[in-house]
Amino acid sequence: MAPPAQLGRTVCPSHSVPSPPLLIHQGRTLYCGPASSAVGHFASMDYVCPEFNNPADYFLALVNDDFPLHPCDLGKVQTTHSESARAKETVLKIETARAAPAKPPPSASSMLSGFADFATLCKRILQNNLRNPGIYWVRFAMYTMLSLMIGFMFWDLGDKRTPESIVSRTSVLFFVAAFLVFMSVAVLPFFIMERPVFIRERGNGFYAPLTYVLSQLICCIPGVFLIAFVSAACVVLPSGLNGFGVFVATLGSSLFAAEAVMFLIASLVPHYIIGIALGAGLFGIYIFAYLYVYLCICRRLSFI
Repeated sequence: MAPPAQLGRTVCPSHSVPSPPLLIHQGRTLYCGPASSAVGHFASMDYVCPEFNNPADYFLALVNDDFPLHPCDLGKVQTTHSESARAKETVLKIETARAAPAKPPPSASSMLSGFADFATLCKRILQNNLRNPGIYWVRFAMYTMLSLMIGFMFWDLGDKRTPESIVSRTSVLFFVAAFLVFMSVAVLPFFIMERPVFIRERGNGFYAPLTYVLSQLICCIPGVFLIAFVSAACVVLPSGLNGFGVFVATLGSSLFAAEAVMFLIASLVPHYIIGIALGAGLFGIYIFAYLYVYLCICRRLSFI
């Protein structure tokens, strides 16, 4: 436990059985010493443990004033312990430690480097993304099915220059940008689930907020662009559109921006229902803005 404590981390040791045994009543120490000396210590105060009884059970029953089984003067027991040589030695050690100059807090150089924290976070986030099917795999199936529907709805558009073909290609872009980006709200609950973990670990000084944000953004790139690549293939190939690489880059950037927006909402809103409503509202504004551009194109072509 020493290395984490030297790095400024919060360390909480826990022992099922204290060593040496410690007997406390209402914050007052009644005995602290070797277990082998406990029977003789209480016997010196005329509290003799009965034969064939467990000493630990007897001492607990002795100091329990809620359900007293044996008469006991707790003040006498406390005074006897405080006047013992072992108690005086313990008090002397505590006073010596208090009088010693305080150690300076760990410097930044003794803490783990930001790169090591970044690498550790990336490894954990990638493992979580692979193991949790709701983060990317369910969305991958949803995006694939929706993209196939759009691709086969606009089968073999090609590069025709007729007004109908131009409007159809614009419709494809509208449906892809509107529906696929809007479906990014599905990732919000998983970001909110990570929020208490980040608050706890940040409070313990495990890493800086910037390190966590960068690791989250970097680790979402593979999943987002895998979804964008497969979705683009399901749309571009059946419809016969050109510019597959540009389509993938544009869709991937749009999904990446949508993930960043949902990450921001998750950091501000602790309740996922309110967060989904807020994210849906923001994406709805985006859809209406894109719809306005779509209608302008159609009107320019004298179709509306």
